[in-house]
Amino acid sequence: MRAILNEENAVKEVLQALKHNINYSWQHIQYVNNNRYAIVKGDTNIAILLKRDPFFNFGYKFRQYGEHGVGDTINIEQLKEFIRKGVKFIYTIFPNGKIYFIAIDEFLKNSYEWTQKEGTAVRSCSIQRFKRAN
Repeated sequence: MRAILNEENAVKEVLQALKHNINYSWQHIQYVNNNRYAIVKGDTNIAILLKRDPFFNFGYKFRQYGEHGVGDTINIEQLKEFIRKGVKFIYTIFPNGKIYFIAIDEFLKNSYEWTQKEGTAVRSCSIQRFKRAN
């Protein structure tokens, strides 16, 4: 697997996997949040996020809820944008090319809201709730 180093390559990689796996087709790609994420309007609207690393401290931070392992974190403002744009699924791709996905309603139902030290409101969900797309 080749390294995925930028959002444009991440989007291409995810769309290629979806085209191959479920014959997904799309009409428009909108990059948001300084090109960190993309919203794809297609058969089903999706969000694609390139992440440098999983949230390694997820299990430690949310151990009081019985969580363990790593997670994925998304800015609440971006989640609101996804909802406004009709996103149904969130696809997260890491530089190693591994792609995970989750329905946005599942993410919201199974995630925890908190504020990062920079003051950004986010929600974090266990990567175990995601499914592998490749």
